[in-house]
Amino acid sequence: MDEQPRWQPTNAQLTVAASIAVLATAGVFYHLTHHTSWSQTALFYLGLPAILAIGLVLTRPARSITGTIMKVLTVGLLLSPLVLREGVLCVLLAAPLFYLVGAGVGLIADALRDRDGRVTRRSALALAPLALLLSEGVTPATTLDGAERVVAVRTVAASPGEVRDALAATPCFHAVPRPWTLDQFPRLDSVSGSGLRPGDRRAMSFTGPHGTGTLVLTVAATGPGRVTFTVASDTSPMAHWWSLYTAEVRWAAAGPDRTAVSWTLKYVRLLAPAAYFGPIERVAAREAAAYLIDAVATPHDC
Repeated sequence: MDEQPRWQPTNAQLTVAASIAVLATAGVFYHLTHHTSWSQTALFYLGLPAILAIGLVLTRPARSITGTIMKVLTVGLLLSPLVLREGVLCVLLAAPLFYLVGAGVGLIADALRDRDGRVTRRSALALAPLALLLSEGVTPATTLDGAERVVAVRTVAASPGEVRDALAATPCFHAVPRPWTLDQFPRLDSVSGSGLRPGDRRAMSFTGPHGTGTLVLTVAATGPGRVTFTVASDTSPMAHWWSLYTAEVRWAAAGPDRTAVSWTLKYVRLLAPAAYFGPIERVAAREAAAYLIDAVATPHDC
């Protein structure tokens, strides 16, 4: 009797199986780091795509390693809101970083493959600098200063007295639609508090993909044409991305019934790598400061 040939998986089947294994490994890494102090470091944001990319390099795909990495990263990102319960905003912010790391690893591996398509040891040596990048935010020695200060300036159609009255009243956010960029962030559910005397408070409750929380601001100082708020407590979803500690508002007459208003936000960036998240947070903070001028420092009929 002729022996039946033994079944052997095809290269395509092996690649799919290996991809599933790599995704599973990345999922385990996610759950081990997401609820720890590492969840805001480069180890988390660069480590996930690095695990996916390097794992796929080791599968020896028949064609372009870079192409395979891009496909698997795309599938992983599309599934993350369902599997990892990440918000769409988090996925959108992380996607460019994932693709940059994946493309970098893939292009290096493709360039250093031998004639048989195998990944050589030179590829591993070429990826050694990635280990240094992964350490940002993990230890004090590899943590960059995250202190930031952004300012937005607007001229509003109101007198300085009207601006002061608007700042003293309970904020009326629903009167001014948020811009699209801010609309992707956690939703403001309610706001309470009024007054510009030292000790007066504002409490703002937010809802995001990972739950609800409240940002509480206290009037720390006030004077002619200025008021400074400090953060008394912050359990809002944004507290995972930055540590806001001061908001200062200044205003001065800029013509008949017109007032120049500046809104300064001071915070500490909590996400790493700084080169990627620093500019993103500065843009978002500046947009938020400008929106606060429109919604809080400008008189509205609530």
